[in-house]
Amino acid sequence: MTARVFEAALGIGAPWSVRAIEFDERSGVLTLQVDFKPGTHFTIAGNEGAHPVHDTVTKRYRHLNFFQHECHLQVRTPRVKLPDGSVHLVTPEFAGRLSGFTLLFEAMVLMLAQQMPFAAVARIVGESAHRVMEICRRYVAMALEQADFSDVTALAIDETSRARGHDYVTLAADAMARRVLFVTEGRDVATIKELAADLLAHGCPPE
Repeated sequence: MTARVFEAALGIGAPWSVRAIEFDERSGVLTLQVDFKPGTHFTIAGNEGAHPVHDTVTKRYRHLNFFQHECHLQVRTPRVKLPDGSVHLVTPEFAGRLSGFTLLFEAMVLMLAQQMPFAAVARIVGESAHRVMEICRRYVAMALEQADFSDVTALAIDETSRARGHDYVTLAADAMARRVLFVTEGRDVATIKELAADLLAHGCPPE
């Protein structure tokens, strides 16, 4: 019954299940051991069909806290062998985009990062500011890859000093929608050329 409660709270479903629960009172860390149903075949992105398990490796993911306790998922993760002989690691649907975190943990970091500095987020979640920044960088990069600027008709461009001296950053925003589109170091002709190339890559003729 306890395992089912945690499965429901985590949103874990077949073929995954919580096999065991460990709590270290000294460190206050809760570890949930996650396994998959024997005989399960798994799909791999970019490859057709479902494939049998070749072997397994253990992966550990930081998850949202349960009450005040730090929570980790220790996942017995399958590797499958494709018809061409290559072996690929299966990525569970609850795994985040940065190694070592679940999607829900990363979602919380992104939500907090919109409201406060990285250092404050790091203190709240108990991770380093570097790791918090890496999560945000990864999702910003993913969002930019999918960004469509085809409806942009007017730009607002400005520069700001990011440190004492002459260390500048240039920002370009959609003047109508009031959203930042582009940020880069520098403030010279090369910077504008970089902006033009970025607009074109996202569907907006720079002229």
